[in-house]
Amino acid sequence: MNYYNRGGGFFNSLPRVTRILLIINIAAFAVTWLLSSMGYANMNTLLGLHNFLPGSYSSPAGSNFEPLTFTPVQIITHMFLHGGLGHIFFNMFGLVMFGKVLETVLGEKKFFILYFVSGLGAALLQLGINYYFDAAMASQIMEFYKSPDPDVFFNLLRELDYNEGYLLSPSKLNGLVEYWQEHPNDLSSAEVARIAIDKLYLYRISIPMVGASGALMGILAAFALYFPNVELMLLFIPVPIKAKYFIPIFVLASLFLGVSNIALTNVAHFAHLGGAVFGFVLAYIWKRNQFKIL
Repeated sequence: MNYYNRGGGFFNSLPRVTRILLIINIAAFAVTWLLSSMGYANMNTLLGLHNFLPGSYSSPAGSNFEPLTFTPVQIITHMFLHGGLGHIFFNMFGLVMFGKVLETVLGEKKFFILYFVSGLGAALLQLGINYYFDAAMASQIMEFYKSPDPDVFFNLLRELDYNEGYLLSPSKLNGLVEYWQEHPNDLSSAEVARIAIDKLYLYRISIPMVGASGALMGILAAFALYFPNVELMLLFIPVPIKAKYFIPIFVLASLFLGVSNIALTNVAHFAHLGGAVFGFVLAYIWKRNQFKIL
């Protein structure tokens, strides 16, 4: 174990790939904060992972909102961006705690592959799930554009979570609904409603996903496979739990929260699931074949 006893401080005591990933994540966070504080474009907005725009969707005439949509480079860049100090702290804490052990066991090359394959799996699953629900919502909206109705408009507003204040004032939208219900044949209300829904929908699907959580979940899943009986302690559960139980529970919880949509924060639960599944499968293949004689 002399591998961890090199001089040079904390960073140099870490295995090389873990150290490099840690530095890149911290540097990206610092640059993002600096540019934002200076009034420049937010890197999270530009380089975070955006959704595909459903091909069946068409903005109504008069709407000029341009959504930020998927580009291939975001598959990589989103893994090194974070939404706040708490977000990056917990992800980097997990990377250091579990990554340094796994990299020693797997080696630099396999650990590097594990990190990126897990992050890629997280992105693909989240993109796929988002596209499925965004396409379903787009179909409802297109029907509304063809036959505007104040009650349908109100229901769409609720599904788009307009109370969070996406671009438009909730009080003004409520006022529009009330006025339109009182004057159902007012064509101007229908046109304003079309543009409002367009802005809300396109803004909603333009919200990017950022963070190394998907890659970290792959690392955690691999750790549980290689070290199933190591006991882990959660900050909010002061009881040690073996890795072979903790990781499946965490993954199932992410699946439940993603399906039921009861999460209290903007967490990409399906990305967690995708990262864990891809990481586990890859680590399982390596572990199963490690003693085979060629």
